[in-house]
Amino acid sequence: TKMAPFDNKAARQAFAYAIDRPAILKTAYFNVDTEAQIPISPALSWVQDPSFKPYTRDVAKAKSLLATAGLSNVSFTLDTTNAPQSIQIAQLIKDELGEAGMTVNINLLEFTKQIDNASKHQFQASGFGWSGRIDPDGEISYTHLHTGGGNNYGQYSNPQVDDLLDKARVAQTQDERKPLYLQAMKIVTDDAPWVYINFQPTFELNTKKVQNYNLVPDAIIRLDGVWLS
Repeated sequence: TKMAPFDNKAARQAFAYAIDRPAILKTAYFNVDTEAQIPISPALSWVQDPSFKPYTRDVAKAKSLLATAGLSNVSFTLDTTNAPQSIQIAQLIKDELGEAGMTVNINLLEFTKQIDNASKHQFQASGFGWSGRIDPDGEISYTHLHTGGGNNYGQYSNPQVDDLLDKARVAQTQDERKPLYLQAMKIVTDDAPWVYINFQPTFELNTKKVQNYNLVPDAIIRLDGVWLS
């Protein structure tokens, strides 16, 4: 959000409108994943607003945003890992954004180098996954979206979002927290510092010898109270 062209919100929104999430899900994920336009997974149903789908694909809208902002011949580099699936997704994004007049130059990197670039804020766009958390503080990701957050690679900063996330951290009940997260989510989605594409399912295998194990959607294995029969 501090480097052209994405220091302009219109360019970020155009990116979000131009990508074809269903096509990416079908081609790269075999329709196993579900579409994401927002940062909070459906697994956290108590924070959901099913009617909120701001970025259904609209190439004409993407073009209009760029034109209104005076952005022409938009070109940028997209960092991604050199894993086959990551390459495939980057190529799909390149083709889809091309329809909106945005030129994507794919930069293939080892993951450690990609992380290094991101941590130093030395990139224009970069593709990442996030395991998510079962609590919305980790799912909407305080560390990714709060000013100065440890994973805030794009240096996003919105005082209103900071205030909402801070208040939600100290609120005592879900009823108190839900409207704070919903409001923050809608502001973040409009600002588009991250463009959300998909939610991945969680798969885990174990034997019947494993007792008292609970599957948690963030795929982090918790062994407290677990034993083998």
